[in-house]
Amino acid sequence: MNSTVLAALIEYSKWYTERFGTIQPGWYVFPFGKPRPQDPTRPQVTMKTAWYNTRDKAGVKGRFHDTRHTAVTNLSEAGASHETIKSIVGHAD
Repeated sequence: MNSTVLAALIEYSKWYTERFGTIQPGWYVFPFGKPRPQDPTRPQVTMKTAWYNTRDKAGVKGRFHDTRHTAVTNLSEAGASHETIKSIVGHAD
């Protein structure tokens, strides 16, 4: 995780806590509600909505799918085996 993503997650965590109070184990990272999240006990309807909202608030550019490529590259550079990478990202071969 790079410093930009870490900073965005820290800010999101602050916002989340201010919005909903002390975070509970069963709560979703991307809570239900549109245009503003309203219920942390229910998930966003689609990952697409959660991704766009989070990405835009963080000022980050890119598609969600791009994170998959980054993950594979990072795992490979860290020395993960092909079998490990396949199991994490769901590749058949």
